[in-house]
Amino acid sequence: MAGGIMAALDGTQEPFTPGPPKPDELTEMVQLGVKAWNKEIEDLERSWRVDAYIREFHNAHGPELERLRKPLSKEVLKRYSKAFADFQRWARNDGVDGFPIHACVAAAYLSVLMLAEKPLREIREAAKAIEHYHRISEHFFDSDYIAITLKKAAQYAALKQGDKSKANGHDNAHPEKETDNGS
Repeated sequence: MAGGIMAALDGTQEPFTPGPPKPDELTEMVQLGVKAWNKEIEDLERSWRVDAYIREFHNAHGPELERLRKPLSKEVLKRYSKAFADFQRWARNDGVDGFPIHACVAAAYLSVLMLAEKPLREIREAAKAIEHYHRISEHFFDSDYIAITLKKAAQYAALKQGDKSKANGHDNAHPEKETDNGS
């Protein structure tokens, strides 16, 4: 009985398969568990490093941070709580709830408020409430989405009120039509 290629050709031996043999199911499960454990350890180490950076920054810049984070009045906190609860209810109904939430989801909510013709001050307060809860929870929140949406809401409100001069940020007066050419 020959070995190697001849044995594979005459059928007396299984053909050679490149690479290591496929592990059995138990070995695969153990390897998967080890990978999951290693990822969990890496995530934990990463969170410890981030916490250390946060503590160092707070130790170095604590008074300045406290000045920037003036406590809000009880009345404002109550309004923010209601506005944030309304946002969370909308997000839950739309199937995108959770916290932290991406700023584009908050922008979509603000757009819904705009289309429902809510007052601009209410839309701005909802935006501030959502940003506030992310800030105090120390979650990143990209406020660019909110700024763009609030700008569009202001333009929409101006158009709905018939004030065409404010809709695009420019007056509709054409200076060339109103110039005195000296004649």
